[in-house]
Amino acid sequence: METNIKTLRKKTWFLPLIISLLTSSILIAFSLFFTSSSNPFHQIPSKSKTQQIPVFVESKLNISPTKPATTIPKLAYLISGSSGDVESLKRTLKALYHPLNQYVVHLDLESPAEERLELVDFVNNEPVFREVGNVRLVGRSNLVTYRGPTMVTNTLHAAAILLKDGGDWDWFINLSASDYPLVTQDDLLHTFSTVPRDLNFIEHTSDIGWKEYQRAKPLIVDPGLYSLKKSDVFWVSQKRSVPTAYKLFTGSAWMMLSRPFVEYCLWGWDNLPRIVLMYYANFLSSPEGYFHTVICNAEEFKNTTVNHDLHFISWDNPPKQHPHFLSIDDYERMVESHAPFARKFGADKELLDKIDLELLGREADGFVTSNWFDRSDTNKTIAESIVRNATELKPGPGAERIKTLIGVQEQGIKVVAVLLDDELLEKMKSEGKMGMFIDVGANVGMATFAAAVMGFRVFAFEPIFENLQSICNGIYFNRVGDLVHVFEAATSDHAGNITFHKLVGRLDNSAVSATGAKMAFKSNEEIELQVRSVPLDQVIPEHESVLLLKIDVQGWEYHVLKGAKNLLSRKKGEAPYLIYEEDERLLQASNSSAKEIREFLDSVGYTRCVQKGTDAHCTK
Repeated sequence: METNIKTLRKKTWFLPLIISLLTSSILIAFSLFFTSSSNPFHQIPSKSKTQQIPVFVESKLNISPTKPATTIPKLAYLISGSSGDVESLKRTLKALYHPLNQYVVHLDLESPAEERLELVDFVNNEPVFREVGNVRLVGRSNLVTYRGPTMVTNTLHAAAILLKDGGDWDWFINLSASDYPLVTQDDLLHTFSTVPRDLNFIEHTSDIGWKEYQRAKPLIVDPGLYSLKKSDVFWVSQKRSVPTAYKLFTGSAWMMLSRPFVEYCLWGWDNLPRIVLMYYANFLSSPEGYFHTVICNAEEFKNTTVNHDLHFISWDNPPKQHPHFLSIDDYERMVESHAPFARKFGADKELLDKIDLELLGREADGFVTSNWFDRSDTNKTIAESIVRNATELKPGPGAERIKTLIGVQEQGIKVVAVLLDDELLEKMKSEGKMGMFIDVGANVGMATFAAAVMGFRVFAFEPIFENLQSICNGIYFNRVGDLVHVFEAATSDHAGNITFHKLVGRLDNSAVSATGAKMAFKSNEEIELQVRSVPLDQVIPEHESVLLLKIDVQGWEYHVLKGAKNLLSRKKGEAPYLIYEEDERLLQASNSSAKEIREFLDSVGYTRCVQKGTDAHCTK
């Protein structure tokens, strides 16, 4: 009996077990063979190993597109100050204000709490700022050490705020309470509305000179990186070598940077901005090198630089480390510089008042006169007085000054018209002659760009590195890269190297002769260097049609002409129109003379020379 009961119990659970196993097997088989590819366990065999392309995050990140250079740009400003700067900061902010722009104002941690609160009250209680909402205060102040890397971190902090909350702006400009505008914002916005938005206005050079031993190799520590109390940077005993992973650049600490480059510095899709930032954490005066080194070593941005900081600064000379406080005596030079900004302003209220009155049209404690703010009807509220269409700009004389500074194309056409003579220029146009223009002693390239924008092909010869950078900037800015060929060389009557004398602060007066270089500027520092020299006859092909040969080489003209004997010996109609500087003092400093040059020119058929100032215009 017990045996039968046990057998029955076995049978009651055995059958359900078999059914469960069969059901599970069917479900598993169905999942493996009939489910869609969306199933996370479903695998599709790869067709070929060659089709498996690795994807790196860098390939997904690109430079942000910029707006076309036909719209009114928007500028993003950082205006920073320290203890005692609150009044200057308020004045500078109002002089720079425009509702299209964005502003970050920072008063550093050294400033007393009373000053920071005063600035907060000023911004919060100004009806225009409150209505438009484009002025932001850095609530948690940074401790900024003069000449230390905390100046760089403060700039990056402001840029990050503007990227996060500042909306759609085009260029970032860093200023201090010691800066002041020399043009209105309408002037600036109007002029830059035709400028490509990817350009970066940053004065820079790789010729770091004495800074290699006094800046690059010594190590400093900025207490502002870890302390709440301000103190000066200090040096450590150990030194380091100059970097080999990238090339160091230096220049002005004041700049106007494009939005794409600012994004790259903060969000860089390769590690260069962070590596360079770590290096400059122990570099004295890092604001004069960090952005310059990043932009000149980044493939995406190194060809977007314009070698100018848009400032008028009166430096000590040498070595250009401490700017003088500006006075009323500097006013004419400031205006003639065509720069939109100047520094360093101190307690000279007379100078600032003169700028407000004559350049900005700004009343005391008010805004700059513009179409965006109409207070003609005192019964209107502030909100009603702010004209909503702030894009109706009212540019004045300041716009023309900025165009003179950066509008090399407009200036240059006039230069070539003078060089070629109006009658000759019209004759060349009517006959369809579009041969080559040779620019020897190109300096910063004004004549080069002028000829190129008129359609001439140009060979430009210039041995000074800083001038070559300006030429490259101008080629990019004027979009004439297909017409201009630049030679980093001097020209002479033999090939090889020659000793050249570079004049600090007056590169346009640099010369082969040390006496010639310093003739007009005896107090300027002179640097001797070796440069490559080539005769023109070794460079210019015999079949090449040359319309104009211009030579301006501070007294070395005779040697250049001798090196172009074959070119100048061409028959009438094929020989170039010749313009050269004929300054007897400079020629004698290089052991030649005007008489010697005229005799040489006569021997190759140039018998007709007309003197125009210190220039000689010669034809056959």
